[in-house]
Amino acid sequence: MIDSSPFEGMSLDDPFLNRFLPMVQAVGKYNHYQVDGLERIPRKGRLLIAVNHSFATYDSFLLGAAIYLKAGRKPYGLADHNFFKLRLVSEFSKRLGLVEGDHETAEKLLAQDELVMLAPGGMREAIRPKTQAFQVRWKNRKGFVRLAIRTQTPVMVAACPDADRLLDVYPNFLTPWFYKRLKLPFVFFTGVGLSPIPRPVALTHYLSEVMVPPAWDGSKETLFALVQQFHRQIYRKMWEILTGTALD
Repeated sequence: MIDSSPFEGMSLDDPFLNRFLPMVQAVGKYNHYQVDGLERIPRKGRLLIAVNHSFATYDSFLLGAAIYLKAGRKPYGLADHNFFKLRLVSEFSKRLGLVEGDHETAEKLLAQDELVMLAPGGMREAIRPKTQAFQVRWKNRKGFVRLAIRTQTPVMVAACPDADRLLDVYPNFLTPWFYKRLKLPFVFFTGVGLSPIPRPVALTHYLSEVMVPPAWDGSKETLFALVQQFHRQIYRKMWEILTGTALD
């Protein structure tokens, strides 16, 4: 069911986030933001939400705010380590619910039955050119799947296909060079006209059903096969939502 008013709901006892919400609501109105399947978010218990990574990025913040207001849960987002290199940026990020994207941090949060959001494709997926829009760029990134199986954490896919229409990233040889050597998002992009302002396209997040990881007997021998199997299931679901077609 599509929720066309995802920001009308409860507020948790977090003054900073509640002050930040009006800005998120304004962006949501600008992009006519909706969520399909928000009722599938469990009210309690550990959960990993895998999102697609657009270059604009803020679509994930819109989803996080919707979960915060409608489901009454504060999602923790695994973010790039660069967010935490500068003290002021680090403090602001942490107050928003962002944490450093490493397995140890994620495992601690899941052990506390928290809800964790992550973009498996990371920056590599975010900086892909407009010629590769709506494609899943996870390559061999399967660490989150291994984490889900080891901790027996359910996984949900959350895809926002039209987030790739917010900004056009243009193909050039410098972008992959900077990413490979410096891990920096050096890109040429445009939004409205030739400006960097994101386009006012309507955004909808589509949430999949909750996928339960396969049972694991604790042996390294079986873990590899289970990771391949569960990763394929999650990848196919993301591909299906982003492209509107089933993956052969």
